[in-house]
Amino acid sequence: MREEPPSGAGTRTGLTVLYRGPLASCDYDRPYCPFAKRRDSREQLRADRAALERFTGWATERTEEGLSLLFTPWGEGLVRSW
Repeated sequence: MREEPPSGAGTRTGLTVLYRGPLASCDYDRPYCPFAKRRDSREQLRADRAALERFTGWATERTEEGLSLLFTPWGEGLVRSW
């Protein structure tokens, strides 16, 4: 099935961005999951937050083009407060 753009969206396809931060862990304790066995340092968590803030700043500036974002964290979905 082909989706039509919203009315007024024009015919531009825009930009699709897949975002994956630098962390390789998650907050869940799952024995079957390799990501749950890793723990990130405070410095790694700070760097991840800073990277996401840079990315969201970049994305916010993209007002003239369609932008589709997909966040794909390592491990379970979006467990960091930022």
